[in-house]
Amino acid sequence: MTIFNVATAAELSSAIAGAAGGDRIVVADGNYGKLSIFNRSFDSTVTIVAANPGAGAHFDGLTITGSKNVSLVGLDLGR
Repeated sequence: MTIFNVATAAELSSAIAGAAGGDRIVVADGNYGKLSIFNRSFDSTVTIVAANPGAGAHFDGLTITGSKNVSLVGLDLGR
């Protein structure tokens, strides 16, 4: 399992592209715009989690299409 710590939208995109099943992506507080995940299927769950759940990893919207085994925890979506 790899843990990716990200603090920008570019780092998040890179982490998602490089993730494998069982990995965890920890998202620092900040505004990340729209989160889009397309055609990413993992053998086991990849977890994208806020470093401070509910506190400030903000996304303006979310689109997940053609993907499986992606879990989102503690992110602020679309407010």
